[in-house]
Amino acid sequence: MMKKTLQLTIFALLLLLLPLTAWGQSYNRLTDGVYQDGQSLYICSSVTSLADLNLDASNIYCYAPVPPACSAGTFADYNAALHVPATLMVPYFTASYWNNFENIMGDAIEPLFVSLGDSSMELEIGTYMSLNAVVTPSDATPRAVLWSSTDSTVASVQGGLVKALAIGECDIVASCLDKQAVCHVTVTPLRVHITLDDAELRVVKNHVVPVTPHMSPVTTELAATTSNDSVAIARVVGASVQVLGVGEGSATVTIGSADGRAHAATLEVTVYTLIGDVNDDGYVTTADISALIDYLLGNESSAVNPARADVNGDGSVTPADISTLIDYLLGNIDLNPEPEPTAVPVVTAAVGDSAVTVTAAGEGDVRLYVNGDEVSNPYTAIRGAEAYTLTAHATAKEDGKKMSRSEEQTITVPSLVPEDQTFTVNGVTFTMIGVAGGTFMMGSTAEQGSDPYDDEYPVHQVTLDGYSIGETEVTQALWQAVMGSNPSDFTGDLQRPVEEVSWNDCQAFITELNRLTGKNFRLPTEAEWEYAARGGSKSQGYMYAGSNDIDTVAWYCDNSGEKTHPVGAKAPNELGLYDMSGNVWEWCQDRYGSYSSSPQTNPTGPATGSNRVRRGGCWDNYAIDCRVSYRHSYTPSLHFRFLGLRLAL
Repeated sequence: MMKKTLQLTIFALLLLLLPLTAWGQSYNRLTDGVYQDGQSLYICSSVTSLADLNLDASNIYCYAPVPPACSAGTFADYNAALHVPATLMVPYFTASYWNNFENIMGDAIEPLFVSLGDSSMELEIGTYMSLNAVVTPSDATPRAVLWSSTDSTVASVQGGLVKALAIGECDIVASCLDKQAVCHVTVTPLRVHITLDDAELRVVKNHVVPVTPHMSPVTTELAATTSNDSVAIARVVGASVQVLGVGEGSATVTIGSADGRAHAATLEVTVYTLIGDVNDDGYVTTADISALIDYLLGNESSAVNPARADVNGDGSVTPADISTLIDYLLGNIDLNPEPEPTAVPVVTAAVGDSAVTVTAAGEGDVRLYVNGDEVSNPYTAIRGAEAYTLTAHATAKEDGKKMSRSEEQTITVPSLVPEDQTFTVNGVTFTMIGVAGGTFMMGSTAEQGSDPYDDEYPVHQVTLDGYSIGETEVTQALWQAVMGSNPSDFTGDLQRPVEEVSWNDCQAFITELNRLTGKNFRLPTEAEWEYAARGGSKSQGYMYAGSNDIDTVAWYCDNSGEKTHPVGAKAPNELGLYDMSGNVWEWCQDRYGSYSSSPQTNPTGPATGSNRVRRGGCWDNYAIDCRVSYRHSYTPSLHFRFLGLRLAL
């Protein structure tokens, strides 16, 4: 059998000397103020005693200003790296038990505060909202924020993206060690949206202008209010709203629903008096000429408003104003031209790796609205495991010009999960499965058993963007369709996985496949391989890829009959991937190297090294080597009857 014989022997000896503990959850709370994340231990500033604990970690971060009391059994390994604040080096160098640590470093910075942009939010059922968590100070160790919901049936959260699932209330919690920030979420029924064709309305004093709102869905009666009744009055008449200009000035008319549950629309109303309306009746007619003549003749019964009598605006009231009125009524001049409109603002959406940024651009005061509510400009919509849509529009207003409103547009925020894709090359079809991006703990977590290998530690946090990975290992049929030959030792069925291929051979195969398809296929990174093997965001925490019962998901030494088998004959894992445990080893893109305890995003392995990673175990391995965290490597030129590959995209 192909085993890490030397490592297994050494590890067995270590097991006789001291117990090992593997932690599967980030920030596993051991007691108040004490958390463990894989092989990293965090002791918060509130802790005064560790005497009753038995702690085992490779990296210990202690923030307590006074070294906590310990006992002889508190720490299993004084070879661990002890990280403390730089100002506390002296007390930890001299305190009992703490002074036994051989490696004390002054680089630990405790997170002091976790804050959220919102302390409460109201969401309609089926809608999304993004929360942004900030950990201070910015160089705190650690920096990872864990998201949770007190009732995931009401609202779920993934990476700060909150989805409303059912009517009710819950709290969304962002945590970094013992520091937390909470946003209270209220989920309401889906509300009616009311929109208007224009954001601004000009109304002549004593005139009525009808406005027709658009309601979606049409489920309730309209209601209208105004911010200043001395300027404008609004009333509902059937499916429209009538706005009466009362006095010169500005007011805001809000058009909503009678039950108060609609997303209301606002209308900025400007009421003005017509130039030439000297009798203040709301119109310019020959009656204004007669009134102005009476006024100039000194007739005390004249109906002229003195403030309106200077029609031509020269600072005095003379017969010239009568001439101006006559020219206006004859159509020779325009005393009341409509102001020019502000240029219509432009709304754009840029799709990024993890979010969609919606931006409104234009002249003057530009405002952006998403789903009927004013939002910051630009607005960031986080991408999640599901696609969703937003409606967006913008307004723009310049001094002396009319407000303009853009057309409302629907913006799709795509899922982080790539779609499943099927490809055919020279008659051979294969499928790539989309994997949603996410965060997981990589390495020998708790479910991997009590006898992992040293290179599976430390357990560390990894965050990945979405990607695609092969539904099965590359078959002999696909290899032959691309390369024109079949290097495999186990022949007779082209649906068996290809083997006898080196890492270098795989690169040549991928280059030719990309030429034939125009795509950018590659080998998966080691982190992508393990995340997919664990089941990605659908993981159930199995030891093997899809089950704790290896016989249901893998061909290995106890059931293979010392040969490979056609792909897909065993049960798939949570993502629908076959044979990620057993059948043949699968090359990864990464060079082989030791893990880091630090959180990582889209890691690609060491920059240097002679060996390349292989994962998954094979038909000739024991069950322990088919675990999802087990890792091994070979030089890239070696090829054996147990070495194959799986594609990534």
